[in-house]
Amino acid sequence: MPLLSNLREKFPWFPSIDPDACRADLQCLNFCPHDVFDWDLKTGRPVVAHPLRCLPGCDMCLEVCSAGAITLPTKLEFQVALAELRDAEGKPRLYNDPPRIQAGERRLRITPPQQAG
Repeated sequence: MPLLSNLREKFPWFPSIDPDACRADLQCLNFCPHDVFDWDLKTGRPVVAHPLRCLPGCDMCLEVCSAGAITLPTKLEFQVALAELRDAEGKPRLYNDPPRIQAGERRLRITPPQQAG
């Protein structure tokens, strides 16, 4: 599966944990079937240790985190990342052209698409 692995590395889908909101109750660590999370012995908190193991589109960890400390890309960010991957591969888009997103600090910034011509 080298092709899928290569594509997965280009797709920005993985959770983030807000350390201030995290209760360190191990819910995410014990729940995730893909072992995305691990325990940081230094901080005594869960961390996203294996982000590329996260299944794109899965948001089940959001439901098990009662503290609301986990965030994932928005639906729009997901659609834009998919569209940009398809563009890079020379494949047609599957839906209406969403706005372009440029890499920002923590989250992605949305910028409008450029007009052709």
